[in-house]
Amino acid sequence: MDCSFDQLNQLIPSRQRAALISVNSMFFSAGMSLLFPLAGALADRFCVIEKNIYNMT
Repeated sequence: MDCSFDQLNQLIPSRQRAALISVNSMFFSAGMSLLFPLAGALADRFCVIEKNIYNMT
């Protein structure tokens, strides 16, 4: 279900909307705290940065 922010503003009271946005932000941050180290480990494993730096000359 795709809702716009205008629809959320009309459907959800202000106090609940603030809590919903806060919880959404918390889950996003938790997901990124897991995803970023994984992306770094994959980059280290496949030498993504080193290949690009040494091939630029």
